[in-house]
Amino acid sequence: MNYTRALFTSIIFYVLIAIGAILLLEFSPFSYTSGMFHVFMGLLFIPFTLVAAKWYFRKDSPPTAMKGLFLGIIVLVFVTIFDILLRVPQDMAGSLTAFYLDWRVIVEYLFILFLFAYFGFEFDDVYTQDVKKV
Repeated sequence: MNYTRALFTSIIFYVLIAIGAILLLEFSPFSYTSGMFHVFMGLLFIPFTLVAAKWYFRKDSPPTAMKGLFLGIIVLVFVTIFDILLRVPQDMAGSLTAFYLDWRVIVEYLFILFLFAYFGFEFDDVYTQDVKKV
């Protein structure tokens, strides 16, 4: 596992999440506490994770579901650190524990882990073989 590349993957993923959340909060009727905000963010996680995983796995071959799971864990650790340093102290009325133990945040984290593991499996060289030209 290339940890420097995983850090840059985390940065890419965090920037995509931040842009998506800002656009959703500014141009939709949903607030952060709304359940629909989390549903739409969950839908946005799919292409965001696809972009981040594709960027990481283009140099780390062969990708596997286990590598995808470990990448997801590393990305979530870095995203949590970025969140604590950059965003949570400004937006939070309660404690860090209350923020991260919210069931919606836990479900989002599990969904992101699943997506990284799935994309690691999907990008596996066994399942995406090149077609030979005749």
